[in-house]
Amino acid sequence: RRPTGAVPMLYQSTRGGQSGVPFEQVLLSAYASDGGLFVPESLPRLSRAELCAWAGLDIGRVCARIMVLFTDLSLAECEEIAVAAFATFNPDGAASGAPALPLTRIGELFLLDASLGPTLAFKDVGQQVVGRLLDRYLGRSGRHANIVVETSGDTGPAAIAAVAQCDHVSIFCLYPRGRTSHVQELQMVTVDAPNVTVFRTEGDTDEQARALKLLFSDPAFMSSHTVVSINSINWARIMVQASYYFWAALQLQPSADSNVSFVVPTGAFGNAMGGYLAKRMGLHIGCIVCATNANDVVHRAISTGQIAAGINVETVSPAMDIQ
Repeated sequence: RRPTGAVPMLYQSTRGGQSGVPFEQVLLSAYASDGGLFVPESLPRLSRAELCAWAGLDIGRVCARIMVLFTDLSLAECEEIAVAAFATFNPDGAASGAPALPLTRIGELFLLDASLGPTLAFKDVGQQVVGRLLDRYLGRSGRHANIVVETSGDTGPAAIAAVAQCDHVSIFCLYPRGRTSHVQELQMVTVDAPNVTVFRTEGDTDEQARALKLLFSDPAFMSSHTVVSINSINWARIMVQASYYFWAALQLQPSADSNVSFVVPTGAFGNAMGGYLAKRMGLHIGCIVCATNANDVVHRAISTGQIAAGINVETVSPAMDIQ
């Protein structure tokens, strides 16, 4: 069941032109009608007692308790989805009771390994849950949706792996020639599923993103083709990615009374945004350090308050080659 007396969360645009939007509409869309991003109209604040109660849960059940605050699903439905999603992680360790995302001490630091999902990338966390959410909402109304996604390396393979077996979703994925790793390219082009179509482009990831933004800004096209985005502009991705911040922090501080800081590799702030959401919801987080490569738009935005695209530089971390 949902928390006692809880009313399903409603969403608004960051630009103020749209409000009162239910989660299902947010999940099955991209940008708001005014070009903004959908965010909750309010954020739930968790008490220390609630956080302490989560400390003994596995990450799937922690994720479910976050999901129930932002969706109109019951806790049982959220647990069914999230537990199944995290069961795809760390299959070798699961038999011995190891967590889906191992947390290993290295000196005075702890390393959270989010790379043990189906495509060996942290994007599997969000995509495995979001794929199941899409299939659940579409299935109960007998609808079909088309995901259009572009990737710099991680998102595409993870999204394809998440929806390749879905009954109510097709995916169309763009990736730039020569700008993903060979393994990531093979993860996309070797999938033999009728609902998966992959395109190789001649641009870079920023050029792909501009093309998709034009598409997502065409409400008639989006509606007539039931187009969905599962890039990090979709709030469902951020909601799910907050779960490993909650879970990891509560493994280290089960009494939920001391700060835990995180150092996060981030290209466009989607990963770090999950941590910021957790902090705003009451989790004791000290610092969130954003580690970037030469494509340092996040560093420039935080340091100067200005967001301006620079030159997209090819690096050894292509999933972060975003301006």
